[in-house]
Amino acid sequence: MLLPRGITGFFAPGGPPPAPQPVKPFQQLCHWMARENGGRFLSLDTSLVEKNFYAAHMEFRRVPIYLLLNAYAPYYAFAQSLEHNTVVFLEPPAAALPPSGYRLLSLKELNKDCREAAQALGEAELEQIRYWKPRTVEEVVFNFWD
Repeated sequence: MLLPRGITGFFAPGGPPPAPQPVKPFQQLCHWMARENGGRFLSLDTSLVEKNFYAAHMEFRRVPIYLLLNAYAPYYAFAQSLEHNTVVFLEPPAAALPPSGYRLLSLKELNKDCREAAQALGEAELEQIRYWKPRTVEEVVFNFWD
């Protein structure tokens, strides 16, 4: 798995910033995911201040769950908690099939060492990786870097 250039949200000085994905398709994905899994959509955080992802708070069978989408690449994952800049990821619900255009990341993919996956990233992104020292793919794809 190679992460696409721009996924961190960082770019070279003087270069064009990566454009974040539009929010509306993610909101539609959240509503679809809630319906397909017998849950309900509760709230949506689209702020990109000190993080590179959107977060939807949902409830599946009365269990809180978060759906995270990288704001710069169509990679998403499920989490059981999202508190104090800490994410606890989990395997997706059985019915959580990705709609066309999105890539659902499993726990196995999220927990892979990020060094090999980061080879295609730009120099500004690699500089951030050297600074923040992430160990896993999850820490790059869903980061709290400022």
